[in-house]
Amino acid sequence: MGFILTNKRASRRIHRHLPHAQSNLHAEYVGTVAEHVERLPPGATVVDVGGGRKCEFARFRKAGSGVLIVAVDVSNEELAHNTDVDEKLVADITKRLPFDDAEVDMIVSRSVIEHLRDSEAFAREAARVLKPGGHFISVLPSRFAPFSIANQLLPRRLSRYLLRML
Repeated sequence: MGFILTNKRASRRIHRHLPHAQSNLHAEYVGTVAEHVERLPPGATVVDVGGGRKCEFARFRKAGSGVLIVAVDVSNEELAHNTDVDEKLVADITKRLPFDDAEVDMIVSRSVIEHLRDSEAFAREAARVLKPGGHFISVLPSRFAPFSIANQLLPRRLSRYLLRML
């Protein structure tokens, strides 16, 4: 845990000096997704890829909107904690998204794609399941962000453990 605490302290110190420091990317992502969800017609399907424990934008969905939010994650343990969504599906998104062709209105993800072994396969799957005119909203951190580099260097099991601890 010493490494994690040291990393967090160092990040806080340099954060205000970085070009993106004036923008809260996480809040912008949630707001952008919430705006798009609000415009979807009743019966629309939103897929939160890497949905894990929480769906940050679900609370902004209007009651009775008829919009279905489905969390998809590789970890059943993480999904078990998610009470924000309508459905939870366990799947390896680099192999197959568990939806029919042109079934989904919107696919969203935050800091997921950089962790995939085959992001091109996921992109093909996303294109397959999205309806024509569907939306794909994703936050993609820099490949050279410190946590991205650490994730590439650490054994997969250790990097997953660290992600859960943060």
